[in-house]
Amino acid sequence: MKVLQKEGIRTELKQFVGKTVKIVGNVKKFGATRHPSCNYPTMLLTNVIVRYGSKSVKIDHLWTVIKRLPHTLDIAVGDRIGFKADVVRYSLLPAFKNKNDILHFRYNYGVANPRDFRIIRRSVRSRKRTTLYDAFLKVL
Repeated sequence: MKVLQKEGIRTELKQFVGKTVKIVGNVKKFGATRHPSCNYPTMLLTNVIVRYGSKSVKIDHLWTVIKRLPHTLDIAVGDRIGFKADVVRYSLLPAFKNKNDILHFRYNYGVANPRDFRIIRRSVRSRKRTTLYDAFLKVL
């Protein structure tokens, strides 16, 4: 399985655009979107494996936005989790390195609508742990 590490462009996900895939990864940290009118918690996964049918792709990291409350909010940093999501294409801002950057759109690939979360392996947790519940409280 190849690991994609090209400037954050996940072109290996291009083959799955419009499809629902299974994703497995380690929770690295939680954050929030930077949109002024609505904030949503985000989750950074590392060592990610994306599966669709018999195909699988390994990528180094993947950010996902959590818009709906999952059944379990005790997902914590360090846990290995799995879920289903839809692969989508989105446009990036121009690099503005030269005048042609404005004319040529750049695209990246990510996931939307994560659902059916499950914890595959819990991390060894200390007393103070950051969970998905904490991430939701920060954006409310």
